[in-house]
Amino acid sequence: DQQLTATQKKARIAAIARAGTARLCGGKKAVEKRLDKPFAQVTDAELSALLDDAKAREGGYAGPSPLDQQLTATQKKARIAAIARAGTARLCGGKKAVEKRLDKPFAQVTDAELSALLDDAKAREGGYAGPSPLDQQLTAT
Repeated sequence: DQQLTATQKKARIAAIARAGTARLCGGKKAVEKRLDKPFAQVTDAELSALLDDAKAREGGYAGPSPLDQQLTATQKKARIAAIARAGTARLCGGKKAVEKRLDKPFAQVTDAELSALLDDAKAREGGYAGPSPLDQQLTAT
């Protein structure tokens, strides 16, 4: 084993980051298929756009991809909202955990319910062990 130069270390870290991003986008083969070129030729900007698109889809966005066409202002807002919903769901244990907790499909979960779940997750992380206001809301309806 040899000592890596600073340049080699940076290149190695960048390659690890690219591989991780590719995994989040479905893997290297999925990236190559989506962009119709070898992974080595995929730019960091393209990889970033694919990751944003994957997050938007996870959050429920079903519109066109910015990789395929220019988006309207409404489509951009919908994508941003879906990315935020997906991120919040991940902080609450993931989409499946949210669906199980609220006993309904993620697409039917309101922003208010997602926010209440996030607040509850933060309170639990901080040591709160009492009843959840969300439970009281769910049993009242």
